[in-house]
Amino acid sequence: ALDYRFNTALHMVAELNGNRHPDSTGPDDSRTFLLGSAYQFSEHLTVDAGLRFGLSPSSPAWSTTLGGTISFTTP
Repeated sequence: ALDYRFNTALHMVAELNGNRHPDSTGPDDSRTFLLGSAYQFSEHLTVDAGLRFGLSPSSPAWSTTLGGTISFTTP
């Protein structure tokens, strides 16, 4: 995985991922590449999004991901 921070609020990520199928007679092993970014709106709110590309026949051609993190402090 790679992570590049442009500034204190925005950073880009890249990831190469693979899974090995436990049954050697099963489908091909899944391989994907993810390119995404995260933006920190405030000290307590970060939103991230990404686009994943399939690199093997058993992987979807592409997919998306969207998420968020809400952090809080306890007294």
